[in-house]
Amino acid sequence: MKTMYASFHRYHGLDPGRVRPVIDELESVVLPPIAEKFGCLTTFVLVDRPGGCVTAVSLWDDENRMLASDRAIDAARAAQPPGTVDWRKVPQVERHEVVGDATGILAMGAAAGR
Repeated sequence: MKTMYASFHRYHGLDPGRVRPVIDELESVVLPPIAEKFGCLTTFVLVDRPGGCVTAVSLWDDENRMLASDRAIDAARAAQPPGTVDWRKVPQVERHEVVGDATGILAMGAAAGR
């Protein structure tokens, strides 16, 4: 089984009323180009609406591409004027090696068109 990696970008402290626009922008503007340019296997978004937390997750089969993607996201965020969109807040970033078989998650991503 090939080693896989997961990257989590958590955005805390969002106004619960701003959660939907942040999700929309991540799903339509941010994640697709990252997936296309850097070749991640799939992306998805987790949300805690009442808590004002949105987490963008990407799965990778190459750690170096994952790290390059994270650098590109940081550069895009830094290039924006302050206070423009909530996802541009500095996120809590975690990177993990995936243990076990993640083919079920990849199948869900493929079914969703990602």
